[in-house]
Amino acid sequence: MENKFKEARIKAGLKTNEAAEKLGVSQPTLSGWERGVKNPTLDNLILMSNLYGVSIDYLLDRVSISPIPNSLMISKDVLHTLNGKPVWISNKGWGLVNSNNSDVLFYDGTKMLFTEILNAYIVSDDTDEKPSILPLTKEELLSCDTVWIEPLTDIIEIKESLKGWYSLKGQFFENEFGNRFAISSYSTNWIAYKNKN
Repeated sequence: MENKFKEARIKAGLKTNEAAEKLGVSQPTLSGWERGVKNPTLDNLILMSNLYGVSIDYLLDRVSISPIPNSLMISKDVLHTLNGKPVWISNKGWGLVNSNNSDVLFYDGTKMLFTEILNAYIVSDDTDEKPSILPLTKEELLSCDTVWIEPLTDIIEIKESLKGWYSLKGQFFENEFGNRFAISSYSTNWIAYKNKN
């Protein structure tokens, strides 16, 4: 059986004897698991998962395909535009995107850098409000007259009051209330989506 027991142990910064002691097994037993000669019990897998800070799917080298209904696989290149949004990482599970640190934070407190991610998914948003799932690239943005804009801020009040439809006005996108977003600050301060049609 292919597994990532050794890789996870090394990433956790543990030597074989240290990990074996913390798992309550002998060093030869742990070495046998890592070589695929022996198989750990489910309880041992859970202990390893907690000790190494990875999922059981990761330990077993299982990659999910579209793990949840209405999910869409995304390129890790767009993760920086999803600050504060939940994403499903195929070898780890649910996490929150942190664009400032270029990583994803998981429920168990562990983090994974964008560069370490194999497959990422987001849930399709079928509401009538926001028109599409993936943000526009800057090149796509420049070809649009009207876009849906969302500010990149953790302050919910600002995000809620400024998100919405904006029209191109020279070097800015402006809404009906006179709020503006400069094209030069795209993907730094705001992201945009276009209508599906």
